[in-house]
Amino acid sequence: MAYCAHETLIEEGSTGQKQLVNISQALTNKKDAQIFLFDEADTALDADNQKEFRQKVKELAKSKIVIYIKH
Repeated sequence: MAYCAHETLIEEGSTGQKQLVNISQALTNKKDAQIFLFDEADTALDADNQKEFRQKVKELAKSKIVIYIKH
């Protein structure tokens, strides 16, 4: 299982930069995971990066279980 959330961000950079790195690490390092849980993982991303993230999630959901939490 791969977990990606606002509270699991890396330490350096803006919140958006941290989220991009966190998402990228989860998708790369946990590529063999069968379940991906994204909890507010894209809240600080700009519109273009949110769109790209949602597209990645959509592709991922074709072969994995994806839980995408948005408050």
